[in-house]
Amino acid sequence: MTLKLVDPCRLSNICPYGDCLSFPENGSFACQCRSNTCLSPQAVCDSSKLTKLTCKCPPNRYGEQCELSCSCQNGGRCIIQNDNSTTLCHCDESRFYGDKCENISPCASQPCYMGGTCIRNGTRFVCNCPPNRIGSQCEKNDPCQSSPCIGYVLFL
Repeated sequence: MTLKLVDPCRLSNICPYGDCLSFPENGSFACQCRSNTCLSPQAVCDSSKLTKLTCKCPPNRYGEQCELSCSCQNGGRCIIQNDNSTTLCHCDESRFYGDKCENISPCASQPCYMGGTCIRNGTRFVCNCPPNRIGSQCEKNDPCQSSPCIGYVLFL
């Protein structure tokens, strides 16, 4: 009884982005790159793993076929969403914000003094001051800290 080997290239989706080369003598196969394997003109198709093609993507391109672009600015980090079809930019919030980290944060200049924490509020900022400081930028000493304020008592 002779054992007939199945041509792996007849299996659906065995080389999803390339051409399948079958080796009938041993039942093996290899994937070969096509001109459209990688979807970015600057990407390079790598067939060195034989049975799996990979694309080496140029900067700002991501995904199995370099199909996703991500143009984060100002050092923003590109995050590929769980669905693998969309990207978003993660910005250093203390310096930049916006969909592509294109806007300079009002906190970038470190406007809060004496240990105050800057919190961006749209295009403006709010300072969260330490207990001994007051003012819109924590620029003043809190007079009630050095000599506690005494409340007034009304005697009738």
